[in-house]
Amino acid sequence: TSRAPSPRPQVPATPQGKIQALRDTLHSFDHDVDQYIRSPSSDRAKREFEHKRLGEVILAQVLLKLDAVETEGDNDARQMRKDLVRETQLVLKDLDDAAARYGATSS
Repeated sequence: TSRAPSPRPQVPATPQGKIQALRDTLHSFDHDVDQYIRSPSSDRAKREFEHKRLGEVILAQVLLKLDAVETEGDNDARQMRKDLVRETQLVLKDLDDAAARYGATSS
């Protein structure tokens, strides 16, 4: 009763497709980010861990991969990438602001 392996997700071929996939990745964290900002754990260690986890994962899964997307001269793709960088930076800033507000960072 072994299962067949799951098909690998298809990697978008166009710059715009890659950027949209990364936007989807960013939005897959919406619930966790919203939860952290609106009702963080009362446990300081858990708040610090969650802040660090979300920040690092979003940085690695979105921003760093976004830097690697070549727009190949496509002005629309370049603008999409720029907009997603700004959106991602805003999410990270919101996380940092919430961490500071709730005392989840030592800075």
